[in-house]
Amino acid sequence: MKVALLALVLLAAQAFSYIDYHGTMNDFMGVNVHQQLWQYHYLGTNADYDMHIPFRWVRNYHPWTWFEPVNDTYLWNYQGEGEWKWYDEYYRRLDRDSVNLLICVLSPPSWVVGGTVRQFDNGDGSTENNYREKAEYLAQLSARFGPTGGHAQSDLETSDKVQGLDYCRYFEDANEENDWWDTAYWTPLQYGKFLNAAHDGRGVLTGASLPIAGVKEGDAKAFHVLGGLANNGIDKTPKCNGSYLDSAVIYSGRPASQVMDVINIHLYWNTTDSIPWPWTGAAGVCPENGLLERGNNDIAQIEAWRDAKAPGMQVWLTEFGWDTYTGGGDNHSYQYAPELSQANYIMRSFALLKYLGLAKAFVYFDQDPNSASATQYASCGLVKDATNNFSRKTSFFFMATMRAMIGDYYFASADKQASGSPQLYVYRFYRSAQDVVLMVWCRQAGQKVDNGTVIQNCAITVSGMQSCLQVKPQPGLLYGQSSILTVSNPGAGNASVTVPVVSETPLFLKLAGEGMGTSTTPSSLSLGPHFAEPRVWKNSALFDGLDNGSIVTVFRTNGRISWRAAVVGNSIPAFSGVPGIYVYSIKAACGHVSAKGIFVLTE
Repeated sequence: MKVALLALVLLAAQAFSYIDYHGTMNDFMGVNVHQQLWQYHYLGTNADYDMHIPFRWVRNYHPWTWFEPVNDTYLWNYQGEGEWKWYDEYYRRLDRDSVNLLICVLSPPSWVVGGTVRQFDNGDGSTENNYREKAEYLAQLSARFGPTGGHAQSDLETSDKVQGLDYCRYFEDANEENDWWDTAYWTPLQYGKFLNAAHDGRGVLTGASLPIAGVKEGDAKAFHVLGGLANNGIDKTPKCNGSYLDSAVIYSGRPASQVMDVINIHLYWNTTDSIPWPWTGAAGVCPENGLLERGNNDIAQIEAWRDAKAPGMQVWLTEFGWDTYTGGGDNHSYQYAPELSQANYIMRSFALLKYLGLAKAFVYFDQDPNSASATQYASCGLVKDATNNFSRKTSFFFMATMRAMIGDYYFASADKQASGSPQLYVYRFYRSAQDVVLMVWCRQAGQKVDNGTVIQNCAITVSGMQSCLQVKPQPGLLYGQSSILTVSNPGAGNASVTVPVVSETPLFLKLAGEGMGTSTTPSSLSLGPHFAEPRVWKNSALFDGLDNGSIVTVFRTNGRISWRAAVVGNSIPAFSGVPGIYVYSIKAACGHVSAKGIFVLTE
């Protein structure tokens, strides 16, 4: 009976698979998560903690010590006391909710003698074979959760011999390995040797007790993501006078493209550069100041390094963020921003980081560890802690609105980039030349923090525009506050719309028209499940072009379901309702939400 049940569970698990968001903003915007997402939402009853509403990518901190407490005994399918450790099910449910996963493996178990920072299990860490156990763990992890499978049973050390679940394709080898602040510093020489072991097991002695080593040995189609480097890994530090990243690659003895698949960095923007330790009074700064107005451009540096040493390789930023707690005065972390500013900064960061050429970005992080602590990163979540019943912050609602508005869209261009005074930013996203969304905000040049700057009656011209729906993020509303703006000269080359108020909180203009144009081309990767936007005639919306078995749900902006219908055969679901703003969701027959958006019914 247990065997039959296990087989049923695995069949159900394999009904889902990794979702390719083919270069849209859904593929760019992510959030860091710990096990709380599993513990309090998936295993609990708190639906407010549902991170798949604002994000389609998560970076999961995966403590090795939890899952291999005894050498060669793996607890990914553990279902006893402390069920939140049951990561087979955790990752399956993320996949079910169409959330893609980057697994960041950190915290080696106590039997790995190199300690909690350096991860060698024998010797001094200066050769690849000193990292046998970590290389083995990465291989077994990618074999199980990666896309391919096909290993001989003898390669798999788990009792159930499961492989190829396709819950994850990206595996990160460590976290902030260039931690110069730690006494157990992982030198570039040591990390360079580790890269070989972690990538494909080069230099690791394998055998019956250690059959496979390295991410690529576990699954050739999996991607090895460089451990997220503090800052960009190029700047000089007290313990590394040159580039940590350069030195590590040199010590590996191979080109960068042969020891990693993705470059990975962490950046936080604050005023610590002008305040001496202990940084009393330091605080976070807005992303425009941190990214565009500082003399040291970390992203430009790492992209230049990439162009020279690993042409074409993606650069990811897997940590950035702001704390929201203040006890008054200077009783806050050096990464502090007010709750509204945190929400504004996160939205604007994703747009700016996309503009600057990164391939993916993850905000830090999902839930506050301690919402009433001034410790750095204790209050940087999008939801508060258990003491506060995991209540959603403004940033949760703002990001839910941002994903609903541009998640399915491609970035096209910065139509306005710090234009005028106050500075105006107009970023264009598109699905076609007839379907464009503008993200619009402003700020005062040179300001380190938001100061309430606005632009009133801001005219924006878009050739071919015929209609414009404005959506403004609002605390407490998942899909913002919507209104129809009047287009002057609709359909003409000088078609324009006047936005009553542009502020430091980005708003979205959903445009329809003919030939509005784009300046970039979508990825050539295959699209996901087929869907079409609803066709609206006054008080009715038709959902045609959907696959058999698709389910359409229509909500009001307060989240209440107004209507639900399934596509049977060639049927075309049609919704009729009172005038107003509606949100729709289309779930494909496979169970994944394949589209979500907004439409307006008029008299």
